[in-house]
Amino acid sequence: MDETRLAEFVAFAQGLKGDEKSEAQTFLTHLFRAFGHAGAVEAGATFEHRIRIDRTTTFADLLWPGHVLIEMKSRGVNLDRVVAQAKAYWDNAYRDRTEYVVLCNFDEFVVYNWNLQRESLDTVKLEQLPEMWRSLAFLAAEPTKPIFGNNLVELTKEAADRIADLHGHLVDRGIAPATAQRFVLQCLVAPRQVAILPEEPAANT
Repeated sequence: MDETRLAEFVAFAQGLKGDEKSEAQTFLTHLFRAFGHAGAVEAGATFEHRIRIDRTTTFADLLWPGHVLIEMKSRGVNLDRVVAQAKAYWDNAYRDRTEYVVLCNFDEFVVYNWNLQRESLDTVKLEQLPEMWRSLAFLAAEPTKPIFGNNLVELTKEAADRIADLHGHLVDRGIAPATAQRFVLQCLVAPRQVAILPEEPAANT
């Protein structure tokens, strides 16, 4: 990925007023260019994509079928308040439903994959984009696997692999399998009690 091009996009975006109505499409066109496309439309995305919800026609700011739905808000808007709206768009996109959903207010990007989890996968500040672009790698013209900071599925798989490795190492060092099993189970219980692992924390006793 050309980080210089991403840095140029950041500088351009910081110069915008951050008005959803007048600048969202300009912002998104330049974002797609920064990720190696000729533009958003040229990549196959649609601005103001029509989505039917019950008897009402609504419009998603950008939908790239199979890839990403992006909902823009003006600078300063709390993106937590936009989640329900974006989820309704995504739920009703049907055959055009995307793998990722991005909420953006010109200053930050919040990334979701509701096929995997309810929580966001990552939040990227505009100025962090040249360093954290892998969180938005699904926008890239060249296929690139995204890396997220809060992918609970990946974290759970990684934790399971490490626990299995730990158990194996303990047994290899001569510790009885039952003792090793009790130890690794204690390693799982203790983090949950302080909410380190993604599950709900255990109640205090």
